Amino acid sequence: MEAVWNEAKRQAWISSLTEVMPLAPLDHTAPQNYVMKCWGFSFPGQILHSKDGGAPRCVYKTVKACNDTPVRLDIPWSEVFVSQVLDSSEFLWTFQELSAQGVPASSMIKDTLWLIPDPIMRPSHPSYGTVFYPVTLKATFIPGGLILGFAFYHGIMDGTGTVEFAKLFNDANRKGDISNNEAVTFHKMTERFNRFAAETAKSTPVNPRSMHGYDFTIPPSQPVIPEAIAKIFSISSSRITALHSEAPTHVRATHGSGAFITPTAVLSALFWLHITRARLHARRILPSGTTRFANAVSIRNRLPAELGFTDQPYMGNMWLRALASSTVGDLVGADLSRPATTAQLAAAAWLICQSVRALSDPATMRQHIAIATRATDPADETLTWPEVDAAIRRSIARHCTGVDATVGVELGADVEFDIPGVQGGKGKAAWVRRAYVAFVGAMMVLPKVGGAKGEADWEVYIALRGEDMEVLERDGELGGWLARPAA
Repeated sequence: MEAVWNEAKRQAWISSLTEVMPLAPLDHTAPQNYVMKCWGFSFPGQILHSKDGGAPRCVYKTVKACNDTPVRLDIPWSEVFVSQVLDSSEFLWTFQELSAQGVPASSMIKDTLWLIPDPIMRPSHPSYGTVFYPVTLKATFIPGGLILGFAFYHGIMDGTGTVEFAKLFNDANRKGDISNNEAVTFHKMTERFNRFAAETAKSTPVNPRSMHGYDFTIPPSQPVIPEAIAKIFSISSSRITALHSEAPTHVRATHGSGAFITPTAVLSALFWLHITRARLHARRILPSGTTRFANAVSIRNRLPAELGFTDQPYMGNMWLRALASSTVGDLVGADLSRPATTAQLAAAAWLICQSVRALSDPATMRQHIAIATRATDPADETLTWPEVDAAIRRSIARHCTGVDATVGVELGADVEFDIPGVQGGKGKAAWVRRAYVAFVGAMMVLPKVGGAKGEADWEVYIALRGEDMEVLERDGELGGWLARPAA
């Protein structure tokens, strides 16, 4: 297999021009690392040619005002864009084998499939005037396939933002150029949100120490964080559809005829329920203890309409955590010898939906935004983001009783790429994956074609202690739900 990239057009794929990028409070509160996402395509051809045209700028300089003059920054293009061809001695799978095995978590090797910026692999919070790479791209050819590995800097871009970038990238490849309208719109929206956040911080009295979702209790000693086993679980869409048809009967019997739950909440509840059962089997948690399900939720459509986030795409961070809580006993019952019931699942799904609705309450959302704004303002010495972040993590307790989830079912599987050489010449990727950080209690609902309403299987990445994973995979637990063995 041979990869040929048009030498004259390399700079058209990744530009070395700097771009002014304003930052918002929720950019500072996002994890300051790279989110590594890849799209896999069947590629039976021999040569891939780049197209004429530009791509979204991939080197940025943060400044205090978005009207400062951009400065040219000369960097080697290879620092943000490379291609490689791997044979069986360098990568263990062909594309067909990889797809047939469900693209296991073990195949997502960071150093192999992604270009990790160096020496800023783990940069600190971006400060005004610093230069960093919001995104890099590594194109990897394996027998029968092409994998496009994007590393997105989470400090300026959330999950929805990565999809918006992928769309811009594809538009640049298809059309040969993109206008600056997207950048101008992005700047204006960030400015509007910064004004809204500053006004919210001034006008919203809030004490995070008394709010749900924050635990400022300092433990006498730091807990020992165990090693995690990471696997991908696949559940057929028809099974979740059937559950979603049955579960609302139980919800409405308790909460009234107007109560409803979503298919995504049903899926999330299924995992929360069985993960908690697995942990209780090991007797490391008690029925009287508290378990929580944290869910990263985009607030774009929940902000005041005059800010314009419902009408325009926005790549920056615009998310908060919704947190559902229950005692372990109330969630899973007292008798683990019996299988989980639909009534238990419906109750868990209801709690998850209610946590998202609570976050959507304007007053609650403003409180969270006010906390983030105050904690990231150097002039406000009453609150710092590291202590707030630690309080959030303690509240979730993901290494012990909680689940820290990202529901990304809508985030990327339906992006229409136009890449010469891939099967059909254009279209959607065969699959979308991420490089996985195996911390105990992590859960990611992976993108799927058609989103929550699509007929493709649901795929969920889970990281747990080894003994908990063993219980989770049993036929009497989550293993009985799987479309194929977890891998």
